[in-house]
Amino acid sequence: MRNHKRSRQLAKGKTVSSLENLEHLKIPLNDIKQATNNFAYENIIDKGVFGVAYKGKLSWRILAFKRLTNAVGLQKTDFYNEVMFRSTIKHDNIISLVGFCDEDDEMILVLEHQAKGSLDMYLSSPRLTWWDRVDICLDIARGLEYLQDDPQKIVLGDLKSGSIHLDESWRPKICSFNTFSNLGYVDPLYMETGRATKETDIYSFGVLLFEVLCGRQATTKDEDEGWLLCRLACHHYENGTLTEIIDPILRLQMDQDSWNVFSALAYRCLNMDPSIRPTAPMVVQELREVFIFQNGGSIPGSGTVSNSIFV
Repeated sequence: MRNHKRSRQLAKGKTVSSLENLEHLKIPLNDIKQATNNFAYENIIDKGVFGVAYKGKLSWRILAFKRLTNAVGLQKTDFYNEVMFRSTIKHDNIISLVGFCDEDDEMILVLEHQAKGSLDMYLSSPRLTWWDRVDICLDIARGLEYLQDDPQKIVLGDLKSGSIHLDESWRPKICSFNTFSNLGYVDPLYMETGRATKETDIYSFGVLLFEVLCGRQATTKDEDEGWLLCRLACHHYENGTLTEIIDPILRLQMDQDSWNVFSALAYRCLNMDPSIRPTAPMVVQELREVFIFQNGGSIPGSGTVSNSIFV
């Protein structure tokens, strides 16, 4: 599969001068080795095509140490671009950069660690009620809207339940900013053209919405529709049988209108015509409407009744 190039790459001279402003974020390699017990196997919390992430304690704080590899062609310049990019991101629903290390040819990102792990671990769990799921999706959409509003027109390329991490209060945070790595989330048009756009991430978000709605992974097994949840969910949506692939206990928690808006939104995100897919601000607005329906006509915490024409 082709790798898309991010528009945030910087010129060499700008890279050097910008890095000088990030010296305060450098963390000594020895400190990281001590925090992770020299990158001990038992401290591994995630593995991916770009490297391995470890959990460790540094200055009395539990952090994630993402040790990148150049085995897939990742160069120091790419790493520095990533450091500079992440250092500019400030949003409640996006993982924050704590520091970095480039000693001895290492490329390590030091990031916030989220206590609950990734969202994919809870898709089928009764721990997440319908209310919780809508709340989580709305926060993810807000993070996506923030990124897409960035002047650099950021394309995530790795938006999936496994790259959404949950803190101890179950607040979601977007973690990865990678090239596409999971067929179950990839926009078919990207597969054909190799061109990633904002609409590409909206497609992936639609898959994530169906994961949350159905309580299933993006890759599943069905006799008729194969192993991609997007195909299975669209098939049932078009035939009015979507409830057949939703946990009946979860379905009982759903207000009919909130369920209708949520499922219709997920379906539109997967439209083969990118121009028909909703924008990130539209996604945020419609998920707010889902919240309003589920809350009986008021926005949670506002104490006011919505004037939406859908209520």
